[in-house]
Amino acid sequence: MKNITVDKTCWPIATYRFHGQQTLEEIEQLFESWQENIDRGEPYAHLILLEEYDANVGHIKLAAKWILSRTKAMKNLCCGAAIVAEKIGPVKLIFNTFLFITPMPFPYKTFSDRDEAEVWLRERFAAQGVYTRRGRD
Repeated sequence: MKNITVDKTCWPIATYRFHGQQTLEEIEQLFESWQENIDRGEPYAHLILLEEYDANVGHIKLAAKWILSRTKAMKNLCCGAAIVAEKIGPVKLIFNTFLFITPMPFPYKTFSDRDEAEVWLRERFAAQGVYTRRGRD
């Protein structure tokens, strides 16, 4: 994917970096990656880095539909999502739009600092007794 980079080398944290205008094909590939996380059948979390994000309403609706169809699995396996963006205000607006369509089936929080986001995710895992490796893509 050109505008979404996926890194799972620090599993159980899957890092998704958005850095351009995402295409429908890339969004569909993103869903495939999310499905791979579920298919592992073990706890995981998303670290979402929004460097540049195209708030395409159609993509947001597709994501909402995808998550709704997998709510139970995500609720059971996803420990949380940390969303990191330097410009938190616009990000909150985008995600509030998304959450208006569908509530997240797992905890999430927005951050302006990646290190704080990683600490929050590791605390979520620790509360469940899940070991995480330290690392950075």
